[in-house]
Amino acid sequence: MLYLKAKHKLKYKETEFKLNVNSEIPSNGVTALFGPSGSGKSTLLKIISGLIRANFVYIKVNKSIICDTSNGIWIPPYKRRIGYVFQDTRLFPHLNVKENLKFGMKFNPISNDPYLSFEKIIEIFNLSKLLNRNIFGLSGGEKQLVAIGRALLANPKLFLLDEPLASLDLERKEYILSYLSNLFSEISIPTLYVSHSLDEIRRIASYMLIMNNGTTNSFGTVEEITGGLDLSLLSGGRSTATIISAKVLKHDDENDLSILNSGKHNFNVKKIKQKIGTKVRIQIHPQDVAISTIKPKNVSFLNIIEGKIKLLINTPNKMVVDVQINIGDSDKPIYIWARITQLATKKLNLKAGDNVYALIKTVLLKKGIEPAP
Repeated sequence: MLYLKAKHKLKYKETEFKLNVNSEIPSNGVTALFGPSGSGKSTLLKIISGLIRANFVYIKVNKSIICDTSNGIWIPPYKRRIGYVFQDTRLFPHLNVKENLKFGMKFNPISNDPYLSFEKIIEIFNLSKLLNRNIFGLSGGEKQLVAIGRALLANPKLFLLDEPLASLDLERKEYILSYLSNLFSEISIPTLYVSHSLDEIRRIASYMLIMNNGTTNSFGTVEEITGGLDLSLLSGGRSTATIISAKVLKHDDENDLSILNSGKHNFNVKKIKQKIGTKVRIQIHPQDVAISTIKPKNVSFLNIIEGKIKLLINTPNKMVVDVQINIGDSDKPIYIWARITQLATKKLNLKAGDNVYALIKTVLLKKGIEPAP
């Protein structure tokens, strides 16, 4: 298990950025750090590596403590045995490919893992024909493979990759992804991988850690996170409506309502013309959803839906929180979003896994796409 705790303040002119991370990450598999630009992903990697000396930091990889400022433990970067791959390769221009690859092997014990031997890295990354080449004669993709190989040959306890494919074109990305997919299926080094590309993450990562505004919002498998997360909420905090497929169950002529069914829940909407059994889509805006931790009584809301909190995401303005609620089953989730204030979140002590009631003020029929497929 990888234990990460860090608190740090960064100031640039009149802007202040606060990082506050407290996470436990499995040591097996690749964990992708995902979030909007400026959320603290690269800063966290630099703190882990020791390139930034944080105000408070505790890092433990399995049984080995790398840093613990509370107890005066500060291992310098070159002794931490962390493999770090940057977006720009930072290869040594005065060394050829072979010399670059072997550079890290001078400082750390040689790995007993056969997949981290010099010969195996050369084989996995297909570098045999490049060993005597000058760095300036390599393509961008070849340089990145050499940088990744050099970091691995240092026999790291922890492997950090900060958007290693961001500056490459699609063809070179695909070229390197095929090698990385093969590599990560064989090695067992705890790995943190920063990327804005969901395609990359789905290809090589097992887990995702969502970051926003310097904090870690949620953690889960790639399938859990990408299957339910409205990722547009992480890009500027824009509020997007929830879209749910439903079926017309019946009409209430007396009250001018139609009852729509989705999963185990019914929704009341203003009466529509569609026949019973017709498939439709409804939309629910996050601002129209309130949350209660107990089943409310004597309220005017017609739609009160029970569910479980999946995610809480702090928006960039730090005043409101986007809450993802699963109103379906665990094996067949149906997600809606609520947008509530930070104060309300603290007052209700909301956290992932809590059972709550979503009080929906308005449910609208999604126009232009009904009947739904």
